Amino acid sequence: TTNAQQCAILEFRGARSVSEADVDGISEMFMTYFHPVGYIMVERAQIDKVISEQGFQSSSLTEAQMVKLGEILNVSKVVVGTVSMLGGEYQVDVRVVDVELGHDIAAEGASFNGNYRTNVSNLATRLANKLALATPLSPQESYAKGKKEYDAENYAEAVQWFQKAAEQGHAEAQYALGLCYYRGEGVQKNYAEAVQWFQKAAEQGHADAQRALGVCYYNGEGVQKNDAEAVKWFQKVAEQGHADAQYNLGLCYYRGYGMQQNYAEAVKWFRKAAEQGNADAQCALGVCYAKGNGVPQNYEEAVKWYRKAAEQGYATAQYNLGWCYERGNGVGENSTEAAKWLRKAAEQGDADAQKALNELGY
Repeated sequence: TTNAQQCAILEFRGARSVSEADVDGISEMFMTYFHPVGYIMVERAQIDKVISEQGFQSSSLTEAQMVKLGEILNVSKVVVGTVSMLGGEYQVDVRVVDVELGHDIAAEGASFNGNYRTNVSNLATRLANKLALATPLSPQESYAKGKKEYDAENYAEAVQWFQKAAEQGHAEAQYALGLCYYRGEGVQKNYAEAVQWFQKAAEQGHADAQRALGVCYYNGEGVQKNDAEAVKWFQKVAEQGHADAQYNLGLCYYRGYGMQQNYAEAVKWFRKAAEQGNADAQCALGVCYAKGNGVPQNYEEAVKWYRKAAEQGYATAQYNLGWCYERGNGVGENSTEAAKWLRKAAEQGDADAQKALNELGY
């Protein structure tokens, strides 16, 4: 039996046009940077000893001899490379052979005539990632690797790991993969594909995925717009205390999307989200108090909630708070404070705030 944690770099052979020194240099660089996750690399001296004992020629190993060496070394994977010259450039091709299967499971190549270390390092890293992806891992391990790559903004690599975990039913990975498709990170933006993965995670009770699925139905992204279906998902996750979904549900009640318009219910859900610090909901609750929708009109309460959202940098709330200071609604009239908040909103591109500033002479 083979040890899945062992890997051996058996040989790098060169074409006639490539010097032995060049082959050795590229081989040594590759060995320096080839670190597949989950594998221990066998020492070169141990490999050379077995090659010598078997009477093999290290520069011309056959496929059968490679597999034989892998069995003797008790490794699961062996690595071999070739170096040639094409049009004045080095062409380096490296492949990984599975000892048990007796054939290649991963391969990478690169052409270059400068920056040898960088090019060989990138080649080694790409092949190591391919080998790691071809190695059985738990969905938790695959997701963790994807999260690490995502946090490092290596989105294409993250997608590969998320996909691996998602296909094994890992809900967090399914949601993460859906987000990558939704945002176009590491893959081409594809709302329909995002919806498929959100749906899988949502059906496992993943709250963020349930809310994301609701947003897709609400906006008609990747699915036909369906307000009632959006409300179904918002309701499901809002009842779990998810602030963003509570705001979304409140908005549906406020506008009468997917249900009968009901300002009082809107206020109820806006308040739940606002009390958790959701700036959208804080501003919306302020609007309800300012207009008397679902609650008695109360400018002091409106100012309170506008201020909470404005202090989080929410442009609409900054404009609304500036407007209250300009007119003295719920707060003492104060043109300096009005200008301060209107300017903050205008700096974020709020056209109404810029217009109000102009009217104030700022």
